Amino acid sequence: MFKQRKFLFFHNLLSVFLVFFIVVTASIVSLNASTITYSDNQQAAYYVTNSTVKRLGNVATHYLDQGKTIVNNNHYQQQVNVLLQPCNGNTKLVTWAVKNSDSSGFVRKTVAQIATDYEANHPGWKVLGATNADQYYFALGEKGHENGSDYFMPQPYGPFIADGEKWFSISAKPYGGNGTYIAGFLNDGTQDQIVEGYTNWHDQSALRIRIAGLYLSIVDEENHIISKHLINKVNETPLEGESALYTPYYSGTSTMPSMDVSGDYLFIVSNAEQAYMSNSVTYTYKALYDQKLLANAQNAFFGKGTIDKIETTTVLNKGQFAISANNVTLRDELALGKRIIVQYEYEGIMNNVEAATAYHTVMRTNNKDLESSSSYNTVAYPRSVFGRTSSGTMALVTIDGKQASAGMTGTNQNETNAILKHYGIVEAYQVDGGGSVTMVVRDNGCFKVVNSPADGSARAVLTAMLLITRDVQITSKQTGATETSVTLNAKITSTLERNITQVLVRINGQDYPFVNGNVSIDHLEPGQTYPYQIYIRDDLGVSKTDFKGIVITQKQAPRFYYCELQETKDGMTFIPHFDDFSSISSLILFYNGTEYDLLANPNLTIPDFEETSEVSIFYSATLSEYVKINQVIFFPFYRSTVILEELYVYLDDYISDLYQ
Repeated sequence: MFKQRKFLFFHNLLSVFLVFFIVVTASIVSLNASTITYSDNQQAAYYVTNSTVKRLGNVATHYLDQGKTIVNNNHYQQQVNVLLQPCNGNTKLVTWAVKNSDSSGFVRKTVAQIATDYEANHPGWKVLGATNADQYYFALGEKGHENGSDYFMPQPYGPFIADGEKWFSISAKPYGGNGTYIAGFLNDGTQDQIVEGYTNWHDQSALRIRIAGLYLSIVDEENHIISKHLINKVNETPLEGESALYTPYYSGTSTMPSMDVSGDYLFIVSNAEQAYMSNSVTYTYKALYDQKLLANAQNAFFGKGTIDKIETTTVLNKGQFAISANNVTLRDELALGKRIIVQYEYEGIMNNVEAATAYHTVMRTNNKDLESSSSYNTVAYPRSVFGRTSSGTMALVTIDGKQASAGMTGTNQNETNAILKHYGIVEAYQVDGGGSVTMVVRDNGCFKVVNSPADGSARAVLTAMLLITRDVQITSKQTGATETSVTLNAKITSTLERNITQVLVRINGQDYPFVNGNVSIDHLEPGQTYPYQIYIRDDLGVSKTDFKGIVITQKQAPRFYYCELQETKDGMTFIPHFDDFSSISSLILFYNGTEYDLLANPNLTIPDFEETSEVSIFYSATLSEYVKINQVIFFPFYRSTVILEELYVYLDDYISDLYQ
């Protein structure tokens, strides 16, 4: 009996355990199945097995995920890094490359070094994370020469914009070859922040991004454009009324030859911030390799600097350029000390973006996968991708590969799309893959490589895409005004790695410190608008921020003189006289109980007017956002009543002041 009960007890216990095991197992299978994401064609899938999530600067999110892709029922281990950040002006997705030492081009650096250089050139901004960008020509050209003696090296495969400057508007092969697509970033907080198009000059579709021409812009210290002028020729003598750019270029040797130039008016930049030709109409030998009709040989130039010489003859060397101005309008505007930018510009919206990079494959668009039969995309490979989510949040993604034994297999097109779908990326573009794939994130003020580059260490690349944020965020607004003063309020909403001890506002060249978030500025003029700039003091001293605005002092109250009466054949016309109408927002004439709008009818005529009738004028004046006055004048065409009204107002104000 005892044995039977014991058997029944264990039998029941085992049944309960089996039920529990089945339920739990079913739950786990269901959970895994619910997190598997499939490519649109169902040829690949992806799921995460381990995820580490970290916030960066309180605006970006970094995912370091281990997972698996599924292809033909085979599971492949993957390591995926994802950076997500909303971009709205205070946070951005930008591009960058490091200039070489003689300001005649660029040098390859690791992504971490590019991020460090970006911060050094953009005080007030911090990089939260970055990845490599476009592919690039880096050493040997088609003729087998190094140091740029084939065509300009290094340069990206396609167009590249940084800081709004078109460093490479025209690619090395505009009619074919690499880099035939471009994407620009608006950073305006909208849902669709990516502007993309084709840059292959053979393309005649509406998506083609076309060159508008070579332009010279005269700019101020902050690169704001003062005026812009078309440049007609490159390294050719301009005709009367034309202008030309002169600059040396590589021509089949390892060193750049100098160039003798002459002209009536040569405005020379001998110590340029940047100057180089990245393509030339003289590179006709390219026809042997990738084109017909010599079409890929096109002039391409970027130059920036301050005019420091005006001559009739000169010798230009590497990193220098000159403008020959036979155009009177341009000649009159150019002078010593003028800062200029010369570049090939685009038609349309692409010309206005702050940052843009080329890419080689569209991965997803309108939340749909695009398939590819390219041999590059059908093999497992390390991938680097940028894109956006449905809300407009920008995304940088890296997928490690060529390290299967370490759990990093790499992906093909279908696997990559399954991964992008998993993270909610609805629009995506692929850039340089393989050993170039690198992601860094900010870690205690330094940049840490968080993926596993296929080369074993971070490769030196040419360009990078960076997610950035202001290192201090300040809001400011006007809170009050009198005729001679204004009050302002400022608030620090966030900081990143900065110990701010004071906030100041600069108006009329003078700094005023905020105390408990408020400041009052006196000795101003009535009814004037004053621009202001916010400065901050920290451990390094006082520095300017990008935060600015305007304040407006209160206008003086308008003085009513009298209401002129002019008798006409139609009746009596009323013409009110004030010393200043600018602040008057309402002006009403009351005549025998009827209202007449004198602002809408400035020469109001009333037939059968009787001077003994009841007449008054009511007016409102908006002196500032904070002060509005109302006034009634009875019998306004009598000077005596106006004087009495003024006396009454004065006494009323005086008595009110006594009791305050």
